[in-house]
Amino acid sequence: MKKNFLKSRAVKHGALATALTAVFVVVVVVINAIAGILLDRYPLTIDLTADNRYSLTEESMNYIQKIDTPVSIIVCRSEAEFENYSGEDTANNVYTQMFKQAYEILKDYARNNPKITLKFVDLNQNPTFADKYPTESLDSATIIVESDLRYKLIQMSSLFTSQKYSEDYVSYKSEAEQTITSAIMYVLDEDPVTVIALNNTPDTVPEYITMLSNNAYNVVEQNTLTDELDPQADVILLAGQSADFSEEELDKLDKWLDNNGDFQKTLIYVPILNVISMPNFDEFLREWGMEVDTGFVAETNAKNIMGSNNAFMVVANPEDTKYADNVNTETQHFVAPYTHAVRTLWEKSQNRSTMSLITTDETAVVVPASEQGNEDINVNVLPQKKQNVAAIGYRSKYVDNNLVSSNVIVFGSQTALNGSFISMGSLNNGNMALSMVNTTLGGKNDVSIVSVDFSSTAISVTFNQVLAVLIVFVIAIPVLILVMAVVTFFRRRHL
Repeated sequence: MKKNFLKSRAVKHGALATALTAVFVVVVVVINAIAGILLDRYPLTIDLTADNRYSLTEESMNYIQKIDTPVSIIVCRSEAEFENYSGEDTANNVYTQMFKQAYEILKDYARNNPKITLKFVDLNQNPTFADKYPTESLDSATIIVESDLRYKLIQMSSLFTSQKYSEDYVSYKSEAEQTITSAIMYVLDEDPVTVIALNNTPDTVPEYITMLSNNAYNVVEQNTLTDELDPQADVILLAGQSADFSEEELDKLDKWLDNNGDFQKTLIYVPILNVISMPNFDEFLREWGMEVDTGFVAETNAKNIMGSNNAFMVVANPEDTKYADNVNTETQHFVAPYTHAVRTLWEKSQNRSTMSLITTDETAVVVPASEQGNEDINVNVLPQKKQNVAAIGYRSKYVDNNLVSSNVIVFGSQTALNGSFISMGSLNNGNMALSMVNTTLGGKNDVSIVSVDFSSTAISVTFNQVLAVLIVFVIAIPVLILVMAVVTFFRRRHL
């Protein structure tokens, strides 16, 4: 009797192999779909880069996880175009990398707090969207951060910075996290800190102003003291002043600092490189117990010089005061290039006091202004003593059992607040400059975020991609193959 082909051993084993293959394919598809859903729904992200450039810092995480009111981040560009930026990029694709980093950072905000939503709106596909902001000029380079209180517009160019040091070296940095966290803080703050950048300040210390803006300070520019000072502003930043003030202008400044007897105002003054005589303003500073020497501080000890040859590249140290509580003074130093000495005239006078904030070692000297340019001067013969690089004068009183103050801070070095000095990881210039302002405001802005340096390469793969590959190829496929092998083994044993 002829055997039925459909019941033959070959057909049975072929059917089993086909069934196992089909099950394998279905399981792989299901696992891949589940993994994708989980990755979208839950913040299963781990940044594999050495500097954690694709994830939020602990400072931002601690802040955003406490947010309990809705915040919207709206990017006026399609998601695919933003994530896969491919514009003119001749710097080894560095801007492509920085846009990718900014994209992951933006997603991280929404991943870690459901109150924060991220939306991408292509203005070409949604031309009526701009009607919601009739007083603004939105374009594809705009990011909107919005709450029920207010909104803030960010240009994508402010997410990144570049600085050319030579023909062979350009420093590229991402400030995406600084900018977005700052904007979130600003739109949620019921009483945001306002800084008036007075007169020539924006052109004199532009990087410092950018740092303040990136740390949730609302910086506004004012061209002259002739105009009234905003009584709601908290800080005035004055740098690059090359002409004396009139008595009427200084009277306005005095009244603003007095604040109708409520105090709680701060003036930060940064003298120009070549200090000139300003009798009226010099007298104003003396009333606050300080004066600025026209000469430059130099170091006689090579260990206190940044670099090897220039004695005017002075390494200084923040004093142990509340103004340096959150500043790393153990492994970082404050560098004050071409700084003027800031002298304190007295420690206390009635309700006014002074305090040294940043000082040199005892081996520092002051080279008189008359000797500038004298290549033969021997700094070692000048009197050596500790010099103030920065100092504060304050006027205090008790209001309802609370001590309140108005403050005048003087920085001796304009250069110390600019360029790489305020962002260099080995220096605490930037953190100290922020800490001093924040301390005078009672610690209101306590999030400080540094830039991400893209001048060096790093792994650009994100964990979402790695996890998907891990699940499918490292876990699922080997397990399925093992199961198939075991089943086949036991089936064949009984053939």
